[in-house]
Amino acid sequence: MTTPPTTELDDMGALRHQLADQLTDAGHIRTPAVNNALRTVPRHAFALEVPAEKAYTNDIVPTRRSDDGRTVSSACGRWSAGAPPFRTQDLPERP
Repeated sequence: MTTPPTTELDDMGALRHQLADQLTDAGHIRTPAVNNALRTVPRHAFALEVPAEKAYTNDIVPTRRSDDGRTVSSACGRWSAGAPPFRTQDLPERP
């Protein structure tokens, strides 16, 4: 495995921060822990089937499809009020 050029890594970091800023501005990120996770976790590493830039959009990134083409699993999803990332922000923090 080769290490991507620094500029590519920098671009992915910029895309992570851009998405976090977008979601914060929309009121979707309410806790420092979720904000930090969005700014540090390399989402593109979990969405190998799509261009890296797609992993940093506020959209569904399918990772598995059924035989008829329906998405049955995704690495990233659209942020909305009922999305799991929102619900986890409401849980109490634990050490």
